[in-house]
Amino acid sequence: MVGGGSKGGAEAFDPKTLSDVFEKTIKELTALDEKMQGRINKLEEFCAKEQEEHKQKAKELEITFKVPSSYHFDLVRATKSYKNLVDLFNI
Repeated sequence: MVGGGSKGGAEAFDPKTLSDVFEKTIKELTALDEKMQGRINKLEEFCAKEQEEHKQKAKELEITFKVPSSYHFDLVRATKSYKNLVDLFNI
């Protein structure tokens, strides 16, 4: 066992070895944290880009469907006006 253990008694315990293992583990965890933070940053950037692209596409779709929708309402009004004229003149 690294750093000694209870089987070897107090004489087998080496605080220097324990400290070295502890410091090594801290360094490994710090490196892992930095690596994970880099991945998180990349994902956040990717998500922000995707969000902007989605917003733009939604705006384009809104414009695309807004125009035909207004034509539809104009057509409905024109049809009603025509029907009123037909009824008025009994054609």
